[in-house]
Order: sequence, then C-alpha cells, then structure tokens
Amino acid sequence: MDANQSSPFTVTMTIPLLAIREGIGLIMASFVLTVGLASAVGNAQAQEPFKIKNGKIKQSVMGWCFNPMPAPELAKHCKEIGLVAIEGIGVEHYPAARELGLEISLVSSHGFAKGPVDPANHEFCAQKLSEAIDTAVKFGSRRVITFTGMKMEGMSKEEGAENCVKLWKSIMPYAEEKGVLICLEHLNSRDSSHPMKGHPGYFGDDVDFCVELIKRVGSPNMKLLFDIYHVQIMNGDVIRRIRQYKDVIGHYHTAGCPGRGELDDTQEINYPPIMRAILETGYDGYVAQEFIPTWDAPVKSLRHAAEVCDVTLSPGPEVTIDKLEEKDGIWSLDGVPFTGVAIKYSDDGKVLLRRWEMKEGHLHGLVEEWWDNGKKMTETHFENGKRHGENRYWYMNGDPQKLQIYEQGESLSEEIY
Repeated sequence: MDANQSSPFTVTMTIPLLAIREGIGLIMASFVLTVGLASAVGNAQAQEPFKIKNGKIKQSVMGWCFNPMPAPELAKHCKEIGLVAIEGIGVEHYPAARELGLEISLVSSHGFAKGPVDPANHEFCAQKLSEAIDTAVKFGSRRVITFTGMKMEGMSKEEGAENCVKLWKSIMPYAEEKGVLICLEHLNSRDSSHPMKGHPGYFGDDVDFCVELIKRVGSPNMKLLFDIYHVQIMNGDVIRRIRQYKDVIGHYHTAGCPGRGELDDTQEINYPPIMRAILETGYDGYVAQEFIPTWDAPVKSLRHAAEVCDVTLSPGPEVTIDKLEEKDGIWSLDGVPFTGVAIKYSDDGKVLLRRWEMKEGHLHGLVEEWWDNGKKMTETHFENGKRHGENRYWYMNGDPQKLQIYEQGESLSEEIY
C-alpha cells in the first residue's frame, strides 16, 4: 500500500458533540475523528466488498468449512471475491467449479483416520490415492492429499514410519507418471474441543517428522501440506519452518489460532508477514482458506481472509519495457541490470499487455501477458531467468490452453486442455 493512501480499514466520521446550553447561548461543536482499524471484526464486515487485487498468493478455499452452504454457491462467491480455486467439495461439483473458471487446488483421497500407518489399510489407501490421481488429471489438478492415519497401540514410531513410507513409495511411480503431487498433511493432536479443530492420536502430528517421512519416500512428487494453523499449535516458529522446508512444501492451509476461526484480531497468528514469507520462497502453488467461520455472514469472513492474505512483495520500481535494453540475456535500465517491474500497454493505453517481474536483469518472479482483448494469455514463473514452477497458457477467448511444469529451466511435464 502506498504510504499516502488511507488504510482500507480507515473510517472518517463527523460526530456532533453534546449540545451545551450555558445561559444565553447554545454551543454546538463537532469534530472529525479518523480511526484506523486494522482488523476489528465489526468494522471489517462493514467495508465495501473487497476483491483480490494483487493475486500474488493464489488463494483457494476448503469447502467443508462453509457447510451447509451448497458448493456451487460457495464457488460463485469465490469467483466474485477473486479466489482462483476451491477444494474440499464433492467431485460431483468439480465440473460446475471448473465452468466458473476455478481450479481444483487439492483432491481428497483416503481421509485422516484410516491411513497407511496401519498396514491393514494399505490396499484401501492405495486404491483411494490412485482414484484421486485419476480425478486430479481429469480436472486439471496437480495435488492429492494424504495422511498418516492414527497411532496404533503397541506400534513403535519407527514401525509406523516404515509402514507409511512403504505405502507412499508404492504409489509414487503412478503419481510421477501422471504429474501429480501427493501432499502429506501434518495435523495437530492437542485440540480435543472439536473433531475438526484437532486430532488426538494422529501419527503425523510433528511437522519435522512429516518432512522426514517425505524425504524417506525419495520422490519429487511427495510433498508437505503445510497447515499454518496446525503447525502453530504443535511446533510454532512458522516463518522459519516455511523457509526451512520450502523445497518440500506443496500446499498451504490457513486458519486462526486458537479456535480455527477467522484470520482476524481475535487470534494469535499474524498472517500478512507469513504470506510475504511464502512469496519470498518462490512458492507458486495454492494457499487455501480453511477456517471455520464464526461471523454472522460467512462470505464476509471469506472476503476478509482474502484481503488479509492478498499481499505483495515490493519488487522495485515500475518502468515500461521500451525503456529497457537487452544484451546477452540481461535487461538493463540506463546501463544497470534492472530490478523491478517492466510493463507494456496497448497503443491506446487501455489494455495492459505485459507485466514482467525482474531481478538483476533477469526475469524473476511472476511474468504475465494478456491478449489485446484484455484476457490473460500467459502466466509463467521464473527464477533468475529460468522457468521454474507452473506455467499456464490461455486461448484468446479465455479458455485454458495448457499447463507446463518447469524446474530450473527444465520441462518436467506438459498438459494440454
């Protein structure tokens, strides 16, 4: 936000003071009171409807949190607010969500109670994960969730770990073939107040241990679902762990803590710097809102969370591309390798055609291009001049064309829609 701009939560009010009669006259006074409200619940709900502007964090929502709101209704609200994806809804609702232009950020599989820590569940888990991979491919998703399951009485931690790793290794060849990430979710085992606020007895309740399990699987398609709410309860030190585990994180969830409510000032997690830390790692996947609404209007809760998480890094100055000079793969401004944002508009100045984030003369960060009609053409991610992460392309009519996955300039997969 520009330093000269008012906070979106700043309210200006003219308040008449008490009329005071003193003998011969009536003295009336008023004053202008400007109150900065960072995230007070009542005032946040009273703001003009917010829509995502920056979009650096690709926001999604977990559908079950908003029950009994029908999934198609929730999807429409997501689209209006500016979220790009949805998850945690029935597969029967996927087509409607996709028709709205929403992506399916995460596909469900075997659930947290019946996991691979118990070898008796291996056949069931393998079947559910395979089916989920097929569903993900069908609907253009790249992520499937998995869990460890619950601790077994008399089973050592090492035996449980071996059981989990064995099952995940068995499914990895299929996941790798289909270009799908299997994301292990760490859950807290401390909160017993509500069946979806905590999971006493869950085997994977230590995020550091979950990372160890992922590394033992030894596949680039085995990732961590970093649930900020659960990590805060069980481990804390959230930003340090985000940076520490950036190479194995494949998905994020949010919620207020304690209580799993809104991302407001009633809870202890400061989400904006966490979102910026996520961006700093180069992460280009999804962050799904998974809080349980407590406000009277759940959609306003979601809109507020979207605003809290709609952060951006300050990449530097913004210049038009025609002011840059390219030589030997280095883009410079006045002879100095450029760091900032380079843009280009249509000849009439009405349509933004290109927006490149750059660092030290290289494309670095999000690189976007649009068709002349204003519809998105490409959304690619670069790291020091090399394509890295998800790269998406659209036809001129707005329909998705293809998805490519890169790692440090090397193409890993391509999917044509």
